[in-house]
Amino acid sequence: MPNPTITLRGYIGQHTSKGTTKAGKPFLRFSCATSEWNKETQKSEYTYWNCTLFGESANRAERSIEEGANKVVLNGIIMQRTYKDKNGNEKATHDIFVNDYEMYTVATRQQGNRPQSAREVREVMNKSLTTHESIRY
Repeated sequence: MPNPTITLRGYIGQHTSKGTTKAGKPFLRFSCATSEWNKETQKSEYTYWNCTLFGESANRAERSIEEGANKVVLNGIIMQRTYKDKNGNEKATHDIFVNDYEMYTVATRQQGNRPQSAREVREVMNKSLTTHESIRY
């Protein structure tokens, strides 16, 4: 059975990591934060996704993030994996292997271009965006 695909629109996390596979192919890992409004609590609930890009796309995305890109729309394949936490407990996580993406810079009031409140997230989502990078392979 093929792995399911997903499309996300969210904010790029502050921490990225890059490296090279055993085959010599570059990769870039970053997190993507998506939010959903909870009517009961009147607050945004955030989900953080682990995303990985490979090849030249990883190099281009890294440059876009360094230049200030803070928002991403991506399509990818969801892969589940298990790992052991620092206490030895087995945990499950979902990783997204990105097939195509678009990165943007969205100005916000908070320093570091990250939204502070759910209202600000909605305002930012509705503003026009500056495209940094769009790639499909």
